[in-house]
Amino acid sequence: MATVAACSSSSTSPDSPNAPKSPGSASKGDSVNLTGTYSLAYFQFDSTDGNTVTQNTDANDGGTLALTTTTYALTWRGSFTQNDQSTHGSYEAVDTSSANQRGTIALFDSVKARTQNGVYVLSNDTLTVTLPDNSGTGSDITVWIKQ
Repeated sequence: MATVAACSSSSTSPDSPNAPKSPGSASKGDSVNLTGTYSLAYFQFDSTDGNTVTQNTDANDGGTLALTTTTYALTWRGSFTQNDQSTHGSYEAVDTSSANQRGTIALFDSVKARTQNGVYVLSNDTLTVTLPDNSGTGSDITVWIKQ
């Protein structure tokens, strides 16, 4: 299972022209501030051979993703802890669309000391993140709802 994580150790102030922008005010090429606490609503593994596996979430099985301007903390619960450990690190989301709230996301996992690169889509309070899975045989798709 891929872990949601990213990379940016920027120390710009919120008023800096280089500071991440809110999703509604970001333009193509801007860093995006996805600050919030999100609950896992959906997890799907899409294999390169065409198979799809979905893992259900409920009060006992799921995860929480807490994002600040440049950092994240990911906590898994229940059956999700069998495949991955809770982790934290830094992230950078960059807007790649002038019309929609979507782009690339780079996650630096401080626990595993590695970077994962994927894509994100933000729609209202729903954040969808797609990352290559740890085995390299497909993609992990996670859907998070802002609390």
